[in-house]
Amino acid sequence: MFGGGPFNSFRARYTLTGCSVKWSALFAPAAVALILSGCGGGAGRSPVATTVATTPNPPASSSSTPVSSYVASSYHVSGIVTGDDGIPIAGARLMFQYLDFIGTPGTFPYKDAIVYTDANGAYIADFPAIAGTAHGPTGTETAFAYVDIFPGGDYDYGAHYVLAPSASNADHQVITQDLQLRRRTRITAGDSIVVTISPGDDVCENFVQDSHPWPAESVCRTVHISVPKDGMLTVEALENESGVVPALEIEWPGGPSPCCLVNPQSFFVPAGTDVKAQLEMPWGTPLSSFLLKTSFVPQ
Repeated sequence: MFGGGPFNSFRARYTLTGCSVKWSALFAPAAVALILSGCGGGAGRSPVATTVATTPNPPASSSSTPVSSYVASSYHVSGIVTGDDGIPIAGARLMFQYLDFIGTPGTFPYKDAIVYTDANGAYIADFPAIAGTAHGPTGTETAFAYVDIFPGGDYDYGAHYVLAPSASNADHQVITQDLQLRRRTRITAGDSIVVTISPGDDVCENFVQDSHPWPAESVCRTVHISVPKDGMLTVEALENESGVVPALEIEWPGGPSPCCLVNPQSFFVPAGTDVKAQLEMPWGTPLSSFLLKTSFVPQ
């Protein structure tokens, strides 16, 4: 019915038009990582990995491709997690999401490997995975995992694809991937700031975009807006000199779940709120800068 191969799984995501939400399905040759929310410290811990299996149940594929032709390789992944200031980040929690086995066509036992950085920001992760099963947008065809990084402290969350040198399933592959996180950028409601988005910035992960890997990703820069009093906050990412306008996602703890990517946005927020604004550009877009403008009316 769905054709193609055992990787043709049912993948659903919200397609957003204005503030109306439409449910859509994409059938694509990529494994779907289950993004688990959560943060964790762990400074001073040794880099120890654990795995937790999760098993979605997409509809069965009609493929006749023998599942035994998809063989997992043993991956040894290591690197250093630093801030954009160059300082190693100790105790960061990394969650690698991967696929190491294709069962009955249409059944995909996804797993997570969780590790922590040591006092020097170094991490080591060892797990089996099938090359190419975590690919998303163009350039990630050899991805064997997708990693979420929860640093804690004054750094923003990060997310990246983890690529193999090739899509071949060698018995053992050694991968080095250093990861860099952004120190939180903060402004006060009513202020403005210039934000630069680069192709290497983190994959957008928020209440609207929470399904990865995905063929059409965006990269994000985050700005935290402090609200000193109750009032109406307006946030707008302005068009740059090239005539480009970024998408804008807004959320805050305890606030309503955002329905869509709208620019600009206005809303009431209580005193003491930390509003998170994410400016987004499509995957592969050249470096771009924008003015993020806020205005605030106390109430």
